[in-house]
Amino acid sequence: MNTIIEALESGKLIAWEKFDGDMWFDALFYHYSHQYALEPCNVHNGWEKLEGLQWRLLLEHYPELLEKCCWEKLEAEDWGSLLQAVPKAASYCDQYNGWEKMDGAILATVIQLQPQLISHCDFSKFSVNDWKEFLASLPQYVDRCDFKKFSVKDWIEFFSALPSPDVPYNWEHFQHRCAEGGAQMLSASYANLCDKWDEFQSMNWAILLRSQPQFADRCDKWDQMQPLDWAQLIRYQPQFADRCDKWDQFDGDCWQQVLIYQPQFGNRCKDWSWLETLEGYDWEYVVEKQLAFLPKCDQYNGWSKFSSYHWKIFLKKYPCFWDRYEKFASVKLSPEELAYIQEKTPEEAENS
Repeated sequence: MNTIIEALESGKLIAWEKFDGDMWFDALFYHYSHQYALEPCNVHNGWEKLEGLQWRLLLEHYPELLEKCCWEKLEAEDWGSLLQAVPKAASYCDQYNGWEKMDGAILATVIQLQPQLISHCDFSKFSVNDWKEFLASLPQYVDRCDFKKFSVKDWIEFFSALPSPDVPYNWEHFQHRCAEGGAQMLSASYANLCDKWDEFQSMNWAILLRSQPQFADRCDKWDQMQPLDWAQLIRYQPQFADRCDKWDQFDGDCWQQVLIYQPQFGNRCKDWSWLETLEGYDWEYVVEKQLAFLPKCDQYNGWSKFSSYHWKIFLKKYPCFWDRYEKFASVKLSPEELAYIQEKTPEEAENS
């Protein structure tokens, strides 16, 4: 709104009375014209011309204008966003029935960010999905939830969304928010509230235990897990490897899932013939992700399947393996690909 500043500085009159809502919003929202527009907005009743979204954006930046707001214009989404940014607007939300407009998802988001507003929350509006996200953030309100509405799928998603000891920051944050007894005790408490354990299938367990291994003592379907389920579980939770009774049924996909991330189980693989079926992009992927595959790539001549693109990507990351290219490559790198490999990254250039 530079034209307002220019007009004022040059002594020109501004036709405030002709401003529509968008023009008032622009004048009020931007810092360089905000101070000049306040009084004319009072005089020409510009406040009435603003819509709900404009009020929300304006108040988030200038909460001192709360008393000017035409609150009846705010919709549920406007109330939710405003309360997250300006919690003192809650008193106006009481007065103008803003809480009634918001559904459970919006309420849950508001309370997660501004838990001091919990007394305004109508938990009866919460859906199962709302509860799943809400309790992962604010577990101290577990007693407000009716878990009988949860299906097996809901329970899996709920448990899987809980912070895990495998992610220290989230786990410590979660513990801090838990009631006395800590996160481990609360996790056990949630487990006791679940009335669907006997309905969990082997696939459900494989999914859940990847992120929440603390529930392993509840699992009664170990022998029913399929090879790929086992492979994906061991990839994330290698401590369960000794429970697996399907090692001899693993195919190439299963072994890739495990060995790229847990190469210590290579001695479990008795038949490596699946490597013969790998294409160039497979070899480039597994070797780039896990250098323990280098001897196997030599043995099964995987290098010969590399395209020039695969060599370019691999040698950019591991330039120390030029000898493999010179010895095994069945293609030649173009001048452009060579230049790409040799080009220094910003970090390398800075350290050179």
